[in-house]
Amino acid sequence: MYTPAPGFVFSNEYMEYRKKVNNAVIPSISLIAIASILSSIAVGCCAFLELDVTYFNTSDENKVEHDASVKIGLYSYEAEAVFNDDGDCYEYPENLDEDSQWVTAKTFGVLCGVTAGVIAVILWGWVCCKMVSDRTIGKHLTTASFFATFACGMTFMFVNNDLCDDDNEALPWDRNDRQKTGADCSLAWGGRCAIAGCVFWFAAFLSSLRTAKILEEIPPYEEVTVIVPSQEPLLAARDAETATNTASPVASAQ
Repeated sequence: MYTPAPGFVFSNEYMEYRKKVNNAVIPSISLIAIASILSSIAVGCCAFLELDVTYFNTSDENKVEHDASVKIGLYSYEAEAVFNDDGDCYEYPENLDEDSQWVTAKTFGVLCGVTAGVIAVILWGWVCCKMVSDRTIGKHLTTASFFATFACGMTFMFVNNDLCDDDNEALPWDRNDRQKTGADCSLAWGGRCAIAGCVFWFAAFLSSLRTAKILEEIPPYEEVTVIVPSQEPLLAARDAETATNTASPVASAQ
């Protein structure tokens, strides 16, 4: 936003125009900011799903089954019950194959984050450089938030990954002395963040539709008088003249 030259100020018409535009855009920006944070937490955390597995030790002749609960994320896992630690996150072993559902979830998780970054660039171009006009900012936010909603929803394909499959013998931790016999997955706190993120992305999409409609109804920027001459010099001259006139009778009386 530029500053008027000395002797000029923003007109009341422009200030009212700016107020209407900001009031139309701010709700969408707020929802997008919340959605971005929630979806980023969901994608980056190590507790998207709760994996409950049954296994037996390969060295046990009786093959007695044991239970373990592991929180797994798209890029790492938390194996507190396995290693008896404080719940630290571990990277998956290199020999663990990621199935197509897992890879798809990771890909769209990244795309969701990229979309949030693109929105940040669009907003920067709108606020600072006028690269995006007031009339089109709502349309850009609508398109981006719609794709982010879709991308965030696609991360739930991770629920169908092979680690949650009873028939798959893989374990998320690098232990060769344990054989998986069963598995069941449910959403952990990261998955619930993803749900909230999708809800806020969809709310941002609906809000952006409303923003675009409102901005279409506001008179375009080109028809608004932006700056007008400042009235301060005139007021100052009037006050000085009033002071002179007031002082003159006093001087004459003396």
